Parts: sequence; C-alpha cells; structure tokens
Amino acid sequence: MDKGKHCILVGIDFGKPSLTAIEQTFNLARLLKIGITLLYVIEENDFLKRFFSQRYGNESELIRSIEMELNALKQEIEGRSGIKVNTVIGKGKPHDVILKKAEELNAVMIFMGTTNSDEKIVGTTTHKVVRTAKCPVITVRAETYHDGCRTILLPLDLTAQTRQKIAWAIEIARLYAANIKIISVLSSTDDETRQNLNIQLKQARNFIELSQISCSAELIEKSPNDANQAQVILRYIDQHPEIDLIVIMTQPEEGVVNYFLDAEAQQIIRSASVPVMSIVPHEFSYPSKWLGE
Repeated sequence: MDKGKHCILVGIDFGKPSLTAIEQTFNLARLLKIGITLLYVIEENDFLKRFFSQRYGNESELIRSIEMELNALKQEIEGRSGIKVNTVIGKGKPHDVILKKAEELNAVMIFMGTTNSDEKIVGTTTHKVVRTAKCPVITVRAETYHDGCRTILLPLDLTAQTRQKIAWAIEIARLYAANIKIISVLSSTDDETRQNLNIQLKQARNFIELSQISCSAELIEKSPNDANQAQVILRYIDQHPEIDLIVIMTQPEEGVVNYFLDAEAQQIIRSASVPVMSIVPHEFSYPSKWLGE
C-alpha cells in the first residue's frame, strides 16, 4: 500500500444508509491496511441554522453534540473491526466538503450511503461527489450485504474509457480473490454493433484471465419491455445473488451541457441491490496510482 494513501473516507449523517456504508469499508480497510475517516458535514444555510439554534442553543453546543456521537461511533467501530478510525466535522455544502477532504486526506475511496426514495434521481450530494471525485466512489443503500466480495459485475459498452473500468475491476478482484462477470447489453439489431461488442467481450475476458482472475462474459439482448440498459443490468444483478459489487464509469463534468449524471447511471446507483463503484475517467485514474502498485 502506498504510504501516501491515508484512508477510506465515509460521509456520515448517522442514518441507516451511511452506517451501512461504514460496515462496507471494513474488509477493504483491512486488505489495504489503512484506516477509516468519518466525515460529518454541518450545512451552512439559514434553515438549518434556525433549526439547530432552537434545538441546541448555539453552534458550539451543536458541534459538541456531534463530536460525542462521532466519538461513540468511532469507539464502537474500532471495537468491532480493529480498524483505526478518525473523525472530522466540516462546515459548508456537503459535496464541496467531501470532495475537499478527500483530496486533503488523499483518500483511496469515498463511501456514501444513498436511499431509493426516488428511484430516478440521485441526491444532489451523491450526484456531485460521484461526478467529480478524483478517486472511486462506492455508494450503498440501507441493505444487508454479503461480508466480502465474491463476484464483481462489469458492464461494458464501446466507449473509450473501458480500459480504466477493467483495470479497477481487476484490482478489486485481486484484493478480494473475487471473480468477474462481464456483460454487454445489445440494444439494437445492428450486426456490426453485435460483432463489435462480442469482440470487446472476448478481448476483455482474455485480458482479465491473463491476470489470473476467473472471468465469464455474456452478451445480453435488451427486450422491447426493457425501458433501458440499466433495467437489464439491474435485473441481471437480482438474478445472480453471488454478485457483490458493480463497477460503472461516469462522465466528468464538462460544463452545462453535461452537468447531469447520465440517467441510467443514476438508476443503477439508486436501485442496485449491491454496492456501486463509480469511477470518473481521468488521465491518472488507474488503480496503480491509488493502490500503491
């Protein structure tokens, strides 16, 4: 492990999804031999200031209360996991604070809890962190998950960023001694597209197997009843209970036109029954830069 990589950062609000996110860091922290940093963000807006002033009297009292809760949680986690835990309280817009702290702490990954109260829209904080973080972001729902990672699902398309996604899946599979399932969804009847996807699947499988990782590859046809490719992928996850993680690539923010996270990526993040690892394609976003190889 690269000594420059200090922690796994977890955004926390004491809700069930964020507590589930903490639990999902345990194995990874042990494998990487690093600690966990819990980050609580106090939002600076008038509504919350009024709410907290009524409940706590003043900001100092609020901060003391949060510190006590964080310290109690820290002690509980360290007792259960044996992993070193640090706590941080930040002030400002949650996504800004999370991204800034991730860079300051040189975080390997960011873990965040998410809910499915609206299955079509990712919350503002998650949306902005997923789109702009320089390290991978793993989002989890308030679910009970398998302890560990048996199989990683890797959906592939024909975009140029496929290599980065494959590289990350390989490194996570190595850490956990996991298998990889590659799938591509065929949305058209075009023979050339089918041929290109099959070629890519074969190349990706061969590349992964050269890394001594068990891998399967499958081309799945989208049916007329499927609203989009995300629906096909989500159904595939539900049909394969051995899958414990899905790796997706999101697009970097490039001005107003591409501001919104792709709708299908949102759907996967919000609705997947397993943790979702989102990677923004960067020139330097290869595992060797983050995992110290």
